[in-house]
Amino acid sequence: MASVASCTTVSGNLVCTLTVQNTGTANAAETSCTIQLAGAPVVGTWAYGKVGATTQTTFVAGTTQTGATCTIAGTEPPVGSMAEGTIATSNGASVPFSGVWS
Repeated sequence: MASVASCTTVSGNLVCTLTVQNTGTANAAETSCTIQLAGAPVVGTWAYGKVGATTQTTFVAGTTQTGATCTIAGTEPPVGSMAEGTIATSNGASVPFSGVWS
């Protein structure tokens, strides 16, 4: 399960900062993320802890982690628009997230 803490533009990139809860019994590493733009998913880069980080994140079983980011190049939608996306993990899960652009 993932929830959006915030989505905004940082240095010309769309950045969603997330809280991710792994309710399973095994660790799962992120493999990619997407953010929906104009109804089409755009694959972005994934980072944990800060914008621009490139270290792969492992979501530890039974824990909740904050500060993960999904970042893509793009033009920010209007403030108040719905932010939607997905996180893909090494165990094959596709975890949706949503929130509001700020």
